[in-house]
Amino acid sequence: MPPGPRGWPLFGNLLQLDLNNPLPQFAIWREKFGKIFKFNLMGQNCVVVSLMRMVHVPTGRPITITNRINSSHFGNLRTHSRMLLSKT
Repeated sequence: MPPGPRGWPLFGNLLQLDLNNPLPQFAIWREKFGKIFKFNLMGQNCVVVSLMRMVHVPTGRPITITNRINSSHFGNLRTHSRMLLSKT
């Protein structure tokens, strides 16, 4: 796993994120941990790749960005992750 912030037991890094706008915290973590970093949301490991050119698809198929977090509280992360991946 790539480097990332330490989280709290059970909560992970949930208490460090504004779930309506996680991009400012992602930018802080990018500066501290690099262009690829991980964080944890209540036991779910998440990896952020902050530059689209760093994402490689060996099969040649289109990239699909999915939100595998099932809770409705994290619905905005899909939108924000796409925005984060599109920024260079």
